[in-house]
Amino acid sequence: MDEMGFTLDEESRRYREINEPVKMDLKTYIKSLGEHLLCEPTYNKDALSDALNVISDDIGSIRQSFTGSAPQGLEPVRDFMLESLNLYMQSVEDMKKYMSSEDSELLESAIVKAEEAEDIIGAVEEVIQEHKDWLSRMTEA
Repeated sequence: MDEMGFTLDEESRRYREINEPVKMDLKTYIKSLGEHLLCEPTYNKDALSDALNVISDDIGSIRQSFTGSAPQGLEPVRDFMLESLNLYMQSVEDMKKYMSSEDSELLESAIVKAEEAEDIIGAVEEVIQEHKDWLSRMTEA
């Protein structure tokens, strides 16, 4: 224990929390950013614009990988993933529009679209897991 009363494990955890980048999913990032901008209207527009452009580019790259033909039977999964990615892209575009208009409805729309996108991804993950479980049971029989 040090002079402040912290153990080595606690110090290590505190150091990581302060010095390691926070990892979060896109929905959480958009929601946190939207809520922050609603409460704190002053921000670095250049930095935010750069961050949103990087996110748009990343979504575009991921979306590109889903635009080809899907393996037989997986077309609905591809379509749902594309729908989710399109919602995320619309969410980011709403954030960009907010920067020029500062219309809070755009932030609210961005958050709703990100939540819808994440819900779709969650549903796709559930279907995939159920399919894996079913295949596992079939191979064990």
